[in-house]
Amino acid sequence: MTPEQLIDFIKTFYHHFESGNGEAAAAMLAENIVWENPMPEAIPFGRRSEGREGVVRYWGELLETLDMGPMEVEQMIAQDDTVVVTGREASTVKATGKSYDMQWVHLFKVADGKIYYGREYNNTAEMLKAFL
Repeated sequence: MTPEQLIDFIKTFYHHFESGNGEAAAAMLAENIVWENPMPEAIPFGRRSEGREGVVRYWGELLETLDMGPMEVEQMIAQDDTVVVTGREASTVKATGKSYDMQWVHLFKVADGKIYYGREYNNTAEMLKAFL
């Protein structure tokens, strides 16, 4: 894929996820995907997920835990098989009722029309305040 095609592909992925079409978003993942989102222990959904089903379970836990605000994409940069996305999110932790507003970076690797690696870099200090 060209850099422009990669960016369009990831834009479509975000659109599916944001619009609640998890099935379409999951179909864009490779069967053997690895998705990493390291978090402090107090944040229950942080971990490494392997396989499409593992990532879908992770998304379910994320959505059970948070009332997610929209992910505001600020920039996308593509090179080779990689897309880096910067953005912002404001969400509320359901268990505490506390909200956070943070910037994030997502990194995706794409091959054969599927995302085979995803990595989230979140402002965990901001998130943690809402969990405690």
